[in-house]
Amino acid sequence: MKKIVHLTFIKNEVKGTVTCIATNCKTELMKDLNMDLNVPANYVPELLLSDTYVGVARVKGEDVFDEGIGAKIAYEIVTKKIKEAKLRKVQALVRASENFLDGIKNLEKKYLTKR
Repeated sequence: MKKIVHLTFIKNEVKGTVTCIATNCKTELMKDLNMDLNVPANYVPELLLSDTYVGVARVKGEDVFDEGIGAKIAYEIVTKKIKEAKLRKVQALVRASENFLDGIKNLEKKYLTKR
């Protein structure tokens, strides 16, 4: 079953904001890796993102409130947050993989010297 990110936009003309709320984001990195989304989450917690991300666009100074422009900006903010979260997870996985590989290399050296 493919899970789809759900976007909700909330405008507040009084505060001059448009908020984009992205939900159902938890498995986005797994989708990028073409992983089976039916794998129980406790097997791959390192790959799970937060479920919800929020982006808020605010009117600044003398700008006029425009819901469409605000929605685009809020969307860009929330997608940037998701991308940054994915990057942090991938970088952590790279470090863990490098550490694992170093351990294997050390075992190889140990076994080679015991001949």
